[in-house]
Amino acid sequence: MNIDKIFQKIDNYSRHFSDKALWDKAARVAKKIGYETLRSVLILFYTLENPQVPAKVRAVILGALGYFILPVDLIPDFIPVVGMSDDIAIVAAAIAYAAMYITQEAKDKADAKLKTWFG
Repeated sequence: MNIDKIFQKIDNYSRHFSDKALWDKAARVAKKIGYETLRSVLILFYTLENPQVPAKVRAVILGALGYFILPVDLIPDFIPVVGMSDDIAIVAAAIAYAAMYITQEAKDKADAKLKTWFG
């Protein structure tokens, strides 16, 4: 299966995305997923603010964030150790897919938000 087909499937999760759901999930799983993965989630979120991000890339980001938000997905989040591994993989793939549209401003906003959460 090629990457475009994978991201088309992920796009189905975009309907589950909302700012509130993202913030709630991020706060709840921060310790499980680690700082770098949470930073990647926030970078994707702030990348959505860039009007130059094409619709296809925006759809991939929304799908990845929607997938991240859902508690029951390919590997349910409540399963110890591996429960978040699929979420982490999807976020990493979306970061790679959107890399050329990720700005320093998005990274700075993600870092600022993490600083308010973790000091």
